[in-house]
Formats: sequence, structure tokens, C-alpha cells
Amino acid sequence: MARGRWPLYGPVFAVTWMVGQSWPTALPGAPDGSGDDFDQFYASNEAVHLLAAVLTTIGALALVMFTRGLTHALDDAGWTQDTTGVSVPWPGRAPVRCS
Repeated sequence: MARGRWPLYGPVFAVTWMVGQSWPTALPGAPDGSGDDFDQFYASNEAVHLLAAVLTTIGALALVMFTRGLTHALDDAGWTQDTTGVSVPWPGRAPVRCS
């Protein structure tokens, strides 16, 4: 992973996650949660829902890359404080504490 690009993954996560989660519900004719109109709406907009799922998946991967880059940056900077107690073992490394 390129250590210089990891800060870009944070905004990529935010944008792709929000678009992927909100885009299908912002379409005209989107169901409001009452009634059985969701099946018809999904069937007529299936491609949009699949693209939204892909964007959400890209957002999740961007979040993983962002947290991995942040962990490496904090490790390189000598960060040793433990604020959450969550241990994340990366392949080939000892467990690193994340903040």
C-alpha cells in the first residue's frame, strides 16, 4: 500500500458510502416504508440498487484502507497510547493497538 495516499481513502469512504446508501431512496417513486410498493420499485430499478451496493462495497474497502494507513502512520510516528483496547493483527506484524 502506498503510504502517501491513505488520507484520500477517508473522503472516498464518506462519499461512496453516503451515495451508495442514499441514492436508491432519493429516486422518484421510492417507497416510504408503508405498503407493498417496495417489490415493484426494486424490480423497476434493479440496476440502480446493484450499483448502490457496489458503491457501498467500495466505501467499505476504502474505510479498511484508511484505517490501515492510519495504523501504519501512527506506528511510524511512535504512537503507543492505548485508548480503546482494540487489538488489530495485520499480516506479518505483531498486533497493533488502534485509537
